[in-house]
Amino acid sequence: MSLRKDLSGFLKLPESFFHIPAPAEGEPDVGVLGVPYDLTSSYMPGCRFAPDAIRRATTGERSHSTPLTIGSSPSPEQRFLSEVLTLEDIGDLEVTNRLPDAAMYDISDAAQKLARRRSFLLFLGGDHFITYPLLKGLKRGRQGKYGVVWLDAHADFYPDYGGYQLSHATSLRRCVDAGLVRVEDVLAYDVRSALSEQRMELSGTNIIQYHTTESFQKAAQKIADRTE
Repeated sequence: MSLRKDLSGFLKLPESFFHIPAPAEGEPDVGVLGVPYDLTSSYMPGCRFAPDAIRRATTGERSHSTPLTIGSSPSPEQRFLSEVLTLEDIGDLEVTNRLPDAAMYDISDAAQKLARRRSFLLFLGGDHFITYPLLKGLKRGRQGKYGVVWLDAHADFYPDYGGYQLSHATSLRRCVDAGLVRVEDVLAYDVRSALSEQRMELSGTNIIQYHTTESFQKAAQKIADRTE
């Protein structure tokens, strides 16, 4: 059954992601949902346009293009992305002008509904605030231990920002404090902007840590081995 049926009436429908059509029947391998929200951004708005911008960028590639094939180099065994998975782009949540508390509910509710399905999920933001309601909804809909790979220049680990607890700068802190993820199961990759106490809590040292590809893969695998 289409993932879109769970969120009927709450979506703005886009072009298909990477031009891969949704399966005619059954659930897709991957579901894509846009979350165009940036009212919790403190510096420069515009992240609400990102889901559509990401989709437009994919129109320059096709599911049969070489960059999207599976394998390190062209070979007879190389298979196109559209041959190895099915994908359904279910559109954007209508949350752009919602106040943070209301957006929190809507985003979390959508993630919870989708998490009950078997599909892998890809969410397109949106400022970093959306991480918190998304993880909250995923945890409710698909219970288990979660790990987080944090690819960001900033830790977003403040208890509040400008007096607001729901902010792009507090999203990881909210996830940890709410018990959605253990701090030891967070891999913060090359964070350059964080308070020393935030670094200590996240990584056990206040020195900026840089990863090689190999060390990053090993650290991510350790988290994967102890989470679900």
